[in-house]
Amino acid sequence: MKRILILFALCIPALGWGQTVTGTEPAEEPVMHPELGENWDVYTRAEYAPTFPGGAMALQAWFTAHTTYPTPQQRADSLQGTVVVACVLEPSGKASQIQTRIGLEPALDQEAERLVAEMPRWNPALHHGDTVRVQLEVPVKFRLPKED
Repeated sequence: MKRILILFALCIPALGWGQTVTGTEPAEEPVMHPELGENWDVYTRAEYAPTFPGGAMALQAWFTAHTTYPTPQQRADSLQGTVVVACVLEPSGKASQIQTRIGLEPALDQEAERLVAEMPRWNPALHHGDTVRVQLEVPVKFRLPKED
């Protein structure tokens, strides 16, 4: 048994031999896309990350101004928290492939996805001077207003 474990431990580095995986490489092998051509790799990190015009505070202010919340039932249930929405930020600055990563409740998850889909255009990510597609996770906070 000891020999098997030692052999297994020695083989693990060989499995990754010659494979370099960093956050700045495409998440998958390039695939030809009918509309985007060859440049449709999705990066997990880029040389220059995408930014929302005005920064994080401006993004939160935009979410606050455009959120339909709370409904009477959500207020009665004291439903609040943060929904994390994953998306791909395109070179155009718009979000695509939107899906809830960490949800709270179906109605709030759907509202968070709607907000991310309707966000104004971001300043896109840059990698080696080219605009690239990046995976992004956006937290959308739902807080009940304080009652007096």
